[in-house]
Amino acid sequence: MVQILLLALAVGLSCVESSQISGDWDTIALSADNKEKIEEGGPLRVYFRQIDCNADCSEITFRLYVKLNGECKESTVVASQSLGGLYTVQFAGQNTFVIVDKQEDTITFFNTNVDENGLVTRGYVVVGKRDSLTPEETLSFEEANEVKGIPQENIEYLAGTDDCPE
Repeated sequence: MVQILLLALAVGLSCVESSQISGDWDTIALSADNKEKIEEGGPLRVYFRQIDCNADCSEITFRLYVKLNGECKESTVVASQSLGGLYTVQFAGQNTFVIVDKQEDTITFFNTNVDENGLVTRGYVVVGKRDSLTPEETLSFEEANEVKGIPQENIEYLAGTDDCPE
């Protein structure tokens, strides 16, 4: 039931206006069923800087950093929306994601990544215009992860870990 509600919410949020998404954003939290992908040095430990979408948000451009071998590497990737509100983008493999929640100062994405070896990793990315979640948001985030089978120990809160350039 919860998954059906999340899907309905995601499809409804696929019509979010460009002005609600475009702007400067920082990564607040990550989760993954394959934790090594989001740990320090992992290919999916992303530090967002900016998100821009075109007029109808059928394309979203992300400017972000990944820190590999101690070095921050900037990337700009463009995701394209397909029917049903799903977005796809090539980044550390093939990614398919939906926007599952949009608040004034946070956006939550649910992503499925398939790397070059075929390993599937599912998880959440929360970006914000602040560096942490409220206690209520943290509880809700942990519950959403539990529903997806992602254990609490596979959640990374990134406040204070981002030393990549602005």
